[in-house]
Amino acid sequence: MTESNYNFFLKKLLLIEKEKDIDIIITKYYKKVWIKWAEYINDAAFLEALIFLKEFLKKNMWAIKDIEWIREKNFVLYMNDIYMFNEESWVLQKWKKVFVTSRDSWYNPFFLCLNEISKYNEDIKLLKPNLKELKWMYFDKWYFTSKLLYNWSKYLWKVAFPLMMKKDSDSIKSLLLFINSKFWDKIVIKWAMWEMWNQVRAIRLSDHDIDKLAKDLEKKYFYLNCYWFNVPYFVEYYDIKNEFRIYYTRDYYNNKLKVFSVKKKNNEIIWEWDIFSKDSLAMYKDINVTRSIWDIDDFKVRYKYIIDSLDEISSTLTLETWVIELADLWEKGVKFIEVNQLWWSLMFPWKDEEKMKDLYSEMWNNMFMRIWL
Repeated sequence: MTESNYNFFLKKLLLIEKEKDIDIIITKYYKKVWIKWAEYINDAAFLEALIFLKEFLKKNMWAIKDIEWIREKNFVLYMNDIYMFNEESWVLQKWKKVFVTSRDSWYNPFFLCLNEISKYNEDIKLLKPNLKELKWMYFDKWYFTSKLLYNWSKYLWKVAFPLMMKKDSDSIKSLLLFINSKFWDKIVIKWAMWEMWNQVRAIRLSDHDIDKLAKDLEKKYFYLNCYWFNVPYFVEYYDIKNEFRIYYTRDYYNNKLKVFSVKKKNNEIIWEWDIFSKDSLAMYKDINVTRSIWDIDDFKVRYKYIIDSLDEISSTLTLETWVIELADLWEKGVKFIEVNQLWWSLMFPWKDEEKMKDLYSEMWNNMFMRIWL
């Protein structure tokens, strides 16, 4: 959470007198799609933290002495002991400690060491969905994409990664000519894996003067050094029929897939809008994007092939709880778009709200079972 969102969260904690108050707070203060309140929050960490607290209290595991936001806390790990800086001195933390996150990487050596210590020290616990991927950092979505390479023709877009140390317009021109002659005419270029708006562009190469296009792309896509995640790449253009964002868990005991919510992305393209003539796919400028909710039982019947694909993909990715975005193509077939953390849960009111709360409850209960049982 940001500091302002954390302060918002702490103020709402003061409203809790009993466990059922947590559901009331979520309903009143967490943002729902197409419903507006004077005061709400759209940070899914708020929702996840409250559901964690609810499930933790229901299990009556430990008494909660304090809740600390550790983003700007200073700690020292000395063997099995943890010291925290408190105003003017370093204080030994003597009580049991639970470090909880729903989305952050624990790549920091401090947490890597804590993870090992927690295996024999019962006073230290780390709770994190997808704990197997402890070192994974949120922006490295290609790490998970690479896990699907064994079956790339079935689920992955056709993609080309240029590792170019020399990135002048002549080098980019040769790259474009190569892609056009060997691979595709219709392409989408993205500045980086997570880029969604201004630095995503659809191009029909046969429509362009390649010299001019190379100079344009040099300025907007190839201006940074080749750092490990700032790598522009090209994808074959696909005609997508539907895009689905699917919220799921995999059962801790039997690895069975459980789908809690499916949101469909509806793109209403502005009249006479030519996707290949624009300088970017700036959604808020050129496309009216709305979301609709699917009844789970109906979705499982109508799109059984997507559920089957989700089962195989999520099992391969070894992600117990996550959000997977899949594309349903006009020419048939399911393509993997990306895997996301639970950020911005796109909660609809009423039935979907209960389903989303069930999702987070299941997520935390899987963590509790794995660590405490």
